[in-house]
Amino acid sequence: MFFFSVVIPLFNKEKYIRRAVDSVLAQTYDAFELVVVDDGSDDHSLIYLESYKDTRFRVISQPNRGVSVARNTGIQATEHPYIALLDADDAWEPEFLETMVRLITNFPNAGMYLSAYKFVKQSTGRVKYPSFRGVPNEGWEGYVPDYFKSFQRRDLAKSSSVCVPRFVFDDVGRFAPGVIHTEDSDMWVRIAEKYKVVFSWNYLSKVYAVPQNTSQSTPPQKKYRVIETLHRIAIETSDRNRKQVLTDLILILMLDYGQRLLQCGQSAIAKDVLYDPSFLRLFFVRRRKFIRWLINCVKLFFGKS
Repeated sequence: MFFFSVVIPLFNKEKYIRRAVDSVLAQTYDAFELVVVDDGSDDHSLIYLESYKDTRFRVISQPNRGVSVARNTGIQATEHPYIALLDADDAWEPEFLETMVRLITNFPNAGMYLSAYKFVKQSTGRVKYPSFRGVPNEGWEGYVPDYFKSFQRRDLAKSSSVCVPRFVFDDVGRFAPGVIHTEDSDMWVRIAEKYKVVFSWNYLSKVYAVPQNTSQSTPPQKKYRVIETLHRIAIETSDRNRKQVLTDLILILMLDYGQRLLQCGQSAIAKDVLYDPSFLRLFFVRRRKFIRWLINCVKLFFGKS
């Protein structure tokens, strides 16, 4: 049998944490342990967890140190060979772990196993099924041809749709402490640099759009960590095609970084990022991204944010 350690980082999610925990305990594949790492919540989150008596479930409490440290604490405290992550405001379909078993069996020795994810609007329950590029048509599952090229269109991985063998975390390291923006994408990139990635078109992860997302409202303190990681990989690779794919992906993420700065009122820093002729290449890579870049530059020129 395959045994899983499920890790849920928790900070002030009293309205949603039971939904996340219930979705794990309702899995059709039940060989798992579930650890919720409470990262210093000061709401009623822990009270909502007191009623659970399932022996597979436990809570670890620590002072508030951020989601990366919370995930690392959960990984360190668990023992099974496969680690599945779930955010406290998201949920799984009942077949998520069962699907991970099938993927691990059919596609061994990968560094990351992914299910497709769907977006759910918290207020209405409306579901949006994103499209994923760079993989064969819907219904397929297998080794991803080029994770970085797929990332140019949409990241195949969300923190609630990922299962990682423990030895991979031991190899590439843990989540970067103190990183608010793209701390999860940085991890997936580090894994994809060294290992194969497996993807399934089954939409088994439900990512909820909930209010007060700290990473969305907080201005970036510095360039995204994932951009720095991609820069390093691009410098170290000797494959010209892969280097170009990485360079194009960096441009796309730099545009997102500059746009977030603009949205958070950091116009001066946004100008330093966005007033770069390198973005002209987006005309050939992602036409819509190119148009978005032009719009942002116009906003900056006329002092609008």
